[in-house]
Amino acid sequence: MNQEQNERRLIRGAVVLLAITLILVCVALVRPLATPAKVLLLIGAALPFLLALFLLYLVLLGRRYRKGDHNFFLYDHKRRGNRPPEELTFAHASDCLMRYMALFRRGKQLYLSTLFDENGGAPEAFKPLFCYQLLGMLTAYDSDAPWHAFLSCGKELADALTLYLTQAGEEALARNVQIYFAEFDGENVTPFRDYITQQSDTLAEGMMRYIREHIHDFD
Repeated sequence: MNQEQNERRLIRGAVVLLAITLILVCVALVRPLATPAKVLLLIGAALPFLLALFLLYLVLLGRRYRKGDHNFFLYDHKRRGNRPPEELTFAHASDCLMRYMALFRRGKQLYLSTLFDENGGAPEAFKPLFCYQLLGMLTAYDSDAPWHAFLSCGKELADALTLYLTQAGEEALARNVQIYFAEFDGENVTPFRDYITQQSDTLAEGMMRYIREHIHDFD
């Protein structure tokens, strides 16, 4: 079913709900009912009315997205539209991505496997960006603990990073990350930390390149 058919169904549903609202309001105002009964009818009328408004909101939201004026990375709330792609900065893109990744937290814990799970809810276009972001985030830590926790995720995470970094054209980075995971002895994180820290600028550049090349995947 295409978007226009979905829209028509939502609009028909909203019309039916508004009709129900009107009937309930008319009954409450016209029929000689006790005050409590009138109040209950009016409260009952509010529910289909609110649901109708929600359905109409979904229609408007769908049309807005189809126009392409609400790109995930480019949308500017002050302009109420997309900024030019050339104005996109790494800081803004990273901030958008961090807020999106926060949706996958359980409490205060971000489960990395959920980000890459086929049934986790994240669109495929985001997954290479998760790789760039996660590796870049590690460089902010001086202590060994976050690096140790990351490498301790083992083969499952290594394979996901390898898959999506390769899709982003980062074959060398993907290969080296896989090697560091395989060689991790459970204690020494220094080789991996030194390597990723050296790649900090490359990770930022790679993320921005990927976003620009796939910008319409985020409309």
